[in-house]
Amino acid sequence: MSFTKHLLSPAKINLGLTIPFKYANGFHHIVSIFVPIDLCDEVTVSISPSNSGDDHFELSWENHLPENFRSQKTALAFSQNVQDNLVYKAWQWIRIFLRQCSMEIAPLNVRVFVKKKIPSPGGLGGASSNAACLLQAVMEYIKPGAFPGVFSTIENQLKTRSLEIGSDVPFFLHNGPCLVSGTGEVFSEIQSLPFLGILATPDFGIATSGMFQALNKPVCRLTREEMIRQIPWANNSKKTLHDDYSKINSLKSSHEKYFGFLNWMTGAEKKNPAEFTGHTGMAGKFADIFDQEGNRTFLIKNEFIEVLQKVNPENYAVLKKLKNIFIRKTKGLMDEDNRTFLLTSMSGSGSTWYAGFPGLDCKHPFYNKIDVLVDELRKEHPGIYWQKFCSR
Repeated sequence: MSFTKHLLSPAKINLGLTIPFKYANGFHHIVSIFVPIDLCDEVTVSISPSNSGDDHFELSWENHLPENFRSQKTALAFSQNVQDNLVYKAWQWIRIFLRQCSMEIAPLNVRVFVKKKIPSPGGLGGASSNAACLLQAVMEYIKPGAFPGVFSTIENQLKTRSLEIGSDVPFFLHNGPCLVSGTGEVFSEIQSLPFLGILATPDFGIATSGMFQALNKPVCRLTREEMIRQIPWANNSKKTLHDDYSKINSLKSSHEKYFGFLNWMTGAEKKNPAEFTGHTGMAGKFADIFDQEGNRTFLIKNEFIEVLQKVNPENYAVLKKLKNIFIRKTKGLMDEDNRTFLLTSMSGSGSTWYAGFPGLDCKHPFYNKIDVLVDELRKEHPGIYWQKFCSR
């Protein structure tokens, strides 16, 4: 049976990123809000039986980034050595995974074609999103020959164990805004999170592994699985877990603060301007998550920003400049509607910086006005990749 699947492969942004500790195996525990956005690569996966008796994998791509931003870093992400690409690693991984699930499939020809529109690396999860598309296509290909109950079990395991490919892959299989925790595989669903804004990606990449290595975080003596089991009843845990009792309560507190912000942000466009400042407003309630940058303008905290400042001051200075450009350029829009507020931050480990308006969607009058603003920014700062976005 021959099979072809066309998929949209979305980017994501992080609304905040907290990293409270790391585990003994070196992996870090994160707490972050992941939001998929409408900037998407296009992925086509073609699968057919192999007549040679061996698997054959082929990966090709086209660069669909703007002419003035066809950077070397994106080309390197799709280097000639296909084995370095996360899509290929996903193919190798799912072969082993299915075998472990006692599901053998005959040798296959797999061809993947990517129209690349997401700058990579950029903290937007483009490579992980592409890998998730490959997994989705393979699972759809094998589904007709699998028992429904068995397939459902395998599919659920896939959504968790795909973390072994890359920490963002499980999120892109989940497909929706989430509060993400653990090492990237624990999700708390968010029903709706409208968000309208602009991305700015400079022409340099930041290695995620290097950013994590630069963190100086305490080690949790519990395993990841033990820690995750403790979170729901942290207040009732007995103090028999060494100093990890405080880590459990700290993690639970982080979850509560992020959920509090999400609950507050629902319908943010209806709020009174006074709710954005002062001890009882956003600035006071969520001081652990935000720094106030100006009137109704907030920097949402991402621990990697401080790390970048230490390890690469030159790149940090570029992103700081982008933040200031966003604040200055969006002032006119903010003046038009005093019920809106601006969130700005770095996505993931960088290098993309974003600014946007929570609570607003593509039907809001700001949507078309942001088009005009993006055109201005592209003319004034041609070395930066500027892109309007809306949450999916």
